[in-house]
Amino acid sequence: MDEIPKLSTWLLTRLQSNYNSSPVLGDLEEEFTLLCEEKGTKQARRWYRWQVLKSILPSFGHLFYLIIPCSTIILKSLLEILEYKKFIR
Repeated sequence: MDEIPKLSTWLLTRLQSNYNSSPVLGDLEEEFTLLCEEKGTKQARRWYRWQVLKSILPSFGHLFYLIIPCSTIILKSLLEILEYKKFIR
C-alpha cells in the first residue's frame, strides 16, 4: 500500500476535533487506497491533499470573524490617538 501524505493527515487532525477527524481520516484512507490502484499514487496523493484542504478551509474562516473586528478596533484607536496628537500640537 502506498503511503498517505503525512503532513495533510497531521493538519487535518490538528484543525478538526477528534470526533470529526477520525471518521474523515478513515474515509480518506479508504478512498486513497482505491485511487492508488486505479489512477496511481501521484494522482491519489493529489486527491488526498485536495480533500484535506477542502476540509480544513472552513476552520480558517472563523479566524476572519475574530481578526477583522479586532483590527478595526485597533485601527480606530490608532486614528483617534493620531487625531488627539494633532489637536495637542
